[in-house]
Amino acid sequence: MRTARTVLLGLAALAGSAPAAPAQAPPPSLTLDLSFAPPSGIARSDFTSGTVADIPADVAVDGDRIYAVGRTQGGAGGQDIGVIARKTDGTFDSGFSGDGRLIIPIAQSSDSDIGTGIAVLPDGRLRVLAATDVATSGESLDVAIVGLNADGTPDATFGSLDARGNRRVVFPAGPSSDVPARITAGPGGRLAIVGSRSDGSRDDVAFRPGGGLVALVLVETHPGAQTDYAAVLHAFKDDGTDDAAFSDDGDLVLAVGEPDTIPGGLIVHAGRLWAAGYTRVGVDTDAFIARVEADGSGLQSRRFDMRGTAVAASQPTISRALDLAVVPGTPPTLVAAGSIDYGTPTTTDWAAAAFNNLDGDLAQAGF
Repeated sequence: MRTARTVLLGLAALAGSAPAAPAQAPPPSLTLDLSFAPPSGIARSDFTSGTVADIPADVAVDGDRIYAVGRTQGGAGGQDIGVIARKTDGTFDSGFSGDGRLIIPIAQSSDSDIGTGIAVLPDGRLRVLAATDVATSGESLDVAIVGLNADGTPDATFGSLDARGNRRVVFPAGPSSDVPARITAGPGGRLAIVGSRSDGSRDDVAFRPGGGLVALVLVETHPGAQTDYAAVLHAFKDDGTDDAAFSDDGDLVLAVGEPDTIPGGLIVHAGRLWAAGYTRVGVDTDAFIARVEADGSGLQSRRFDMRGTAVAASQPTISRALDLAVVPGTPPTLVAAGSIDYGTPTTTDWAAAAFNNLDGDLAQAGF
């Protein structure tokens, strides 16, 4: 049996030389950054040795430190939260928890804790998001936030102390199991969390420029149907109430395919909201990016495949964009990361696509 490992991939976004007219900049390219975890550009690790499942869920960057959070079965039993800190060269950062790795159990006995998100505060402290099992029999998941200092010790200013020495807050979001998906830190020391009562892995949340929040969520448009799902941006005011001024009624459906459109990542860049995901187009599945103003107006979207050099243009593919990031530069590069399925038998690989010239018509952006 192969050992399951937590994996970080180093990518270098290379925009090339900037010509005199930035609008005419050449399309960016993506290559493995071999200075990260040389010689491969891929860092692999176990929380504990052996055939133990470690599943990453989210990543955050703070200065020269890269955090990854997820779940591990390497603790005392069951599933626990796992946090890894690495330096920008891919090596473990021993300034965090002694060796760069921290296992956090919250639930009692051998029940489940699943790390799903991480946010870094301006002073370097951490807020780790998780689902934790609060039932004595069966399973009932509640939302948990764990406060950590930058060295991995409990943050004494956050939440309450539990029997295992964690500083945390645990709360229900609804009457059934609650699965948080992402956490982000905003102005005034506020934290925003998004998730669901079932599968929250495709939800995301961001603070909007000018105030308020927006969540990227999966909506079942025809309950009971197997294929009718939509990616929707839903806006909130600062007090958490719905913001009907966003896109005229508070919701913006990212109708970029038929009829299934699955959300991936959400970020704010240059005062606009950028979303990613994937959508059905006939018998095909394409990745997409979408751009919208902070008030919900001006929606533009673009579908694409992530083939790289591995897959011929004539070969059918299933492309998924699951997260977004912007690499600074002149011009900046928008990177959509996810996966691609191709071939017979099916092969699944990690994949990414890069875009620049982001201010004009999205259909004309460098790709």
